[in-house]
Amino acid sequence: MKITDESVTPDQRERVTQMYATHGELLRKFQKDAADQAQRYLLFINAGGALATLSFMGAKDTLRNNPDAWDVLFAFVAGVVLCGLVVAVNYHNLTAHFMGWHKDTGAAMAGQIDVEAPGQNLTRRYRRTGVIALALGWLAFAAFLTGLVLAYCRLRPH
Repeated sequence: MKITDESVTPDQRERVTQMYATHGELLRKFQKDAADQAQRYLLFINAGGALATLSFMGAKDTLRNNPDAWDVLFAFVAGVVLCGLVVAVNYHNLTAHFMGWHKDTGAAMAGQIDVEAPGQNLTRRYRRTGVIALALGWLAFAAFLTGLVLAYCRLRPH
């Protein structure tokens, strides 16, 4: 069914318009909330690891010249940098998704595409681009785990 079909009443058109607006707003809120929580967590654990390592290095003169301590610090700092990349990629992805959503809902309301197409296109777009931010997020978590394992294996007293 296309929104411009003669069998579609004005009331049905209005319901579709409201559904698109409500769906778009919910998607925006849910995605933003989930992304914010994940980004804060990843940044918190990596920055915390970096700060703890720096504090530990500051308290022990011998660690400042220890390459293992610098490896640990590098892993945590890499995690912080990856968190920044996640934020940048998410921003660009969300901008593209919402621009596509706006274009598709406009085309659907003009009868150029089927009413289900905006939702289908949004899902397709997300599957293509969402994997980049997801991979960067997992890499940030891996950086934290790397720093944690390095600290435990190389810096703990034997």
